[in-house]
Amino acid sequence: MTCIDYYDGAYGKTIRIAAKNERWLTTLKEKVEEVLGDSLSGLDICSIVDTECSTRIKKLELSKAKKHTTPCIYATKVNDQMSFYWKQDEEELITLIGLIDSLIESERPGHQYLAHEEDDFIIVLSHNE
Repeated sequence: MTCIDYYDGAYGKTIRIAAKNERWLTTLKEKVEEVLGDSLSGLDICSIVDTECSTRIKKLELSKAKKHTTPCIYATKVNDQMSFYWKQDEEELITLIGLIDSLIESERPGHQYLAHEEDDFIIVLSHNE
């Protein structure tokens, strides 16, 4: 089961996606490719099979932006539940696919930071950590 959590950590507000297997990472990569190719308008990462989101997270939605936006992640909060909206342009989606690939191909546990330094939130994708 892949777990998604949100916390205010040492480096700031963090969304941590803890993937437990390559199958889940491959599904994420395929869905991001669909967003890139415009066959999927938006992806709620919390809705991917075998994903469990913290009770603090209602959704983590990735969509394609026409151009780079700052910040690329914003949140809304209703009754202590956060909904995160994450926009990436075409180049950023291609980079994201490469970062996911590097975790799939690695034979060791590891993680990648998926958000920009100027964003209000950090997104960390880890595999078997």
